[in-house]
Amino acid sequence: ILAIGLFLVLYLVTRTLSLDALPIFLDEAVHLQWAERLFSEGRILRPVGSGRLLAVATYGLALPFEDRLWAARLIASLVGALTLLLTMLLAHRLFGTLAGVVAGALYVCSPFALVYDRLALSDGFLSACITGLMLATFRLSERPGEVRPRLIAAALIVLAVVSKVSA
Repeated sequence: ILAIGLFLVLYLVTRTLSLDALPIFLDEAVHLQWAERLFSEGRILRPVGSGRLLAVATYGLALPFEDRLWAARLIASLVGALTLLLTMLLAHRLFGTLAGVVAGALYVCSPFALVYDRLALSDGFLSACITGLMLATFRLSERPGEVRPRLIAAALIVLAVVSKVSA
């Protein structure tokens, strides 16, 4: 628990400082525009048709803020923190405490994760869903008769699909 707390603090420091340092990317602008249209006009076809409904709907939480891009990137960073947590738990369950610590260190230090966890895209949502699905699947393999891991796995599959269908 101490290691998880430490890595979450390191993660939040590295991911939330200077969220506005990068210019807006085209996909981020599209996600925010779709979020506005979803909540103001009820237009759902574009986010559903492109397979990014979960991210677009969640980025709707950024709409009340003056700096929507910053708020959406903060939301994306928080979703990445969930991925970090699930990654550490999965590594711990599969290979032990040291593996969980190493997984956390690698995730926090990963340049790829550093960039993508700071952008208002749908990739972070998919990563969190898939990591949670792997954890639920491992739990299900340990206790195949339990209903709860099945329901969690089914929900995470649905969330993964509405996160990014193309993946």
